[in-house]
Amino acid sequence: MKTMRSKIPMILTLFALALASCAPSSALAAQLTPSPTPTAAPTSMPAPTDVPPGGGNLGGGGSANTVTRDNDNQTVTLHVGETFLLKLGNDYDWSPVIDDQSIISRIPNIAVIAGAQGIYLAHKAGTATMTATGDPPCRQSKPPCMVASVVFRLNIQVLP
Repeated sequence: MKTMRSKIPMILTLFALALASCAPSSALAAQLTPSPTPTAAPTSMPAPTDVPPGGGNLGGGGSANTVTRDNDNQTVTLHVGETFLLKLGNDYDWSPVIDDQSIISRIPNIAVIAGAQGIYLAHKAGTATMTATGDPPCRQSKPPCMVASVVFRLNIQVLP
């Protein structure tokens, strides 16, 4: 009985090490490294402002605006040359798609803050629809979870 008691701490230590080795490497890295500081919007653009939850006009002299999940199923209005930051959060893995990229498209190679999906620029007058599908991160696990995806829709009207 005495020899079994002396082995218990060693058995518990080995068990803990075995469990730790089963954790995904990304989970271990997240525990070992501090979370990064979100990068700010590029200095050439003004700071984003929130769009009122009632939708409405995103125009306003070329200032950057923020579109969030509160704007789901709404119509926003921009003028040619104006931009907005799409910030749907990081609770889901978002895949935004625009039906007419000649009217509005994502500006490539711009780092955005955590939880944002990009900065979009209005190119010419017209209407376009953005649809973003959000898959829960657990869909990437093996086996994948059965949590339903969510869909975000935004109607965009661009004026001259």
